[in-house]
Amino acid sequence: MKKEQELVNALHNLKAWGSQYEFDEEDWENYKKTAKIMQKNKSCIVQVFEQFMNETLLLPFSSEEESKLFLLLRIIFDLPELDDVKDFRPFKGWVNWPDYTNENKVNLSWPLRWKDNKPQLIANYEGSMGLPYQALDEYNYFLGKYPFRKIE
Repeated sequence: MKKEQELVNALHNLKAWGSQYEFDEEDWENYKKTAKIMQKNKSCIVQVFEQFMNETLLLPFSSEEESKLFLLLRIIFDLPELDDVKDFRPFKGWVNWPDYTNENKVNLSWPLRWKDNKPQLIANYEGSMGLPYQALDEYNYFLGKYPFRKIE
């Protein structure tokens, strides 16, 4: 129980994806550190994600809080920046999802890209619609399809 609470606290301490600011190196280091811990503690992911989401739904601007898990999953998993649109599964209605390419490809790592083994935002948060983020469903989908990212 103590380990799970520490992980929930680590999630709350991550910087939310926002519309008015960029992430600095310390923000990304916090994400990478948390991602490495999550990769090593798969057995408690369900409890941690459920507790975090339950706490998040009680907060104002809960979508911005949910965005922490959204970004974190794109750091935990090595997702392709261009993949077949049939592999795209939206688990949250972010309003500025990118369009598909002419070749029916989509960026599964959006709103991140990786350059020199570092994440970078390529889109700001513009809001969301619909149900709360289905983070655990997305985690399980990625777990069955993509490898964990090697994080230095």
